[in-house]
Amino acid sequence: MTAFKQVQNYLNEKDFAILLKDCWISEEFPCRNPDLSMEEIADLFAKANKSYFMNDRDRKYFNNLPDNVTIYRGTYKRESMKKLSWTLDFETAEWFANRFETGEPIVFKTTIPKNQILAYINDRNEQEVIVHPKTLEVLYIEELELKTSPHI
Repeated sequence: MTAFKQVQNYLNEKDFAILLKDCWISEEFPCRNPDLSMEEIADLFAKANKSYFMNDRDRKYFNNLPDNVTIYRGTYKRESMKKLSWTLDFETAEWFANRFETGEPIVFKTTIPKNQILAYINDRNEQEVIVHPKTLEVLYIEELELKTSPHI
């Protein structure tokens, strides 16, 4: 993400979107990058042309989502609730909640207007959606019970 920040102004619209997505999915914890805040990253996704993030299958899937979309976030820290990366799939969120043997696994759920999704990325079959943290400040976010045992 640091490299992207440095070259972003030299990219055309398509390359901007493709490289942003590639940098995002290549970095393990992009929101912990000291060179970019979560808000700056969200603004980059808001600026990017969504259509370049998706192949035809993913574009069709995204376009067929309802106007209000239920999203999930799996984590092991309560303070990680209002972050950029969510998923459309509960089981994926549950996997992220349990992926480290630390903290208390938690899955959060909320519903957002589809037009608040900054990006839909399914390259890793995670049905990931990028949401601006400011969007989450006004929403009711529910904590769900996990279906699987913690840290399995």
